[in-house]
Amino acid sequence: MMADTAASTGDTALQELLPGLYATPTAPLPFLDEVVVRSFVLLADQGPVIIYNSPGIDAATDEITDLGHPTRLLINLYHEAMYGSPALELPVHVHEQDRAGVQRSMHVSGVFTEREFIGADLEAIPSGSHTPGTTFFL
Repeated sequence: MMADTAASTGDTALQELLPGLYATPTAPLPFLDEVVVRSFVLLADQGPVIIYNSPGIDAATDEITDLGHPTRLLINLYHEAMYGSPALELPVHVHEQDRAGVQRSMHVSGVFTEREFIGADLEAIPSGSHTPGTTFFL
């Protein structure tokens, strides 16, 4: 049985989780029933940043751009590239060790190789947990 998801019901609304943090509608993970994915939009100091690639970005493009044009899309691990590039044009950033997997279906604009701050309020922390380039964003 497939999970009931916002994307499959046509929901395009961003959900405000906390002040300055929004979640896109969910979408089913194509190879696991009852598992859904989503992206997050953080209103960071340098402008909105999208964390994780998912079909929810396209579903909520108008609402996302109402918050300001995103400065980048941060990829957690190369599996997110299975959804391809969102319609919204924005630079894609991924850990160097997952770059090859992402480049098969998305243009990579930037990479990181170690723990680093993205502006004053967001940090990329490579973990190498699921894939060699898996990265946490705090």
